[in-house]
Amino acid sequence: PLRVLFPQWGVAQALNRHRRLVGVGAFAYALLHFGVQVLYVYDGGFGTLAKEIQKPFQLTGLVALVILLVLAITSLQAAVRWLGGKAWKNLHRLVYLAAALAAYHQAAARKIFPMQVVWIFGPVVLLEIARIWKQRAVRRPA
Repeated sequence: PLRVLFPQWGVAQALNRHRRLVGVGAFAYALLHFGVQVLYVYDGGFGTLAKEIQKPFQLTGLVALVILLVLAITSLQAAVRWLGGKAWKNLHRLVYLAAALAAYHQAAARKIFPMQVVWIFGPVVLLEIARIWKQRAVRRPA
């Protein structure tokens, strides 16, 4: 969103160049977190894991991980060609949903006050809303 809102701002361009690295890092962290939970925390077997996943905050974490997995698989240039640029871009906007689910997962697991989640995730939501607003305003004929 920053690049669309501030196309001449050098910091926005620099952040945009590093977004793939941030995405890969977030996916790697989520995968590692899930692996640690499965291997070390829920050592009671599949039944214990299945029971834990039924909790809303655990389910949201799993859904976020699945979304990140789909995004990781489709991050290759072949996926861009196969899906087409517009469909690929729309699919990859699911990263905002994954981030929101992951934020909820972390907040609920640690019993963080909801306002802390708003302070952490709120700026991204505001930037995305501003990006969509700006793109719609540019498309409207004068």
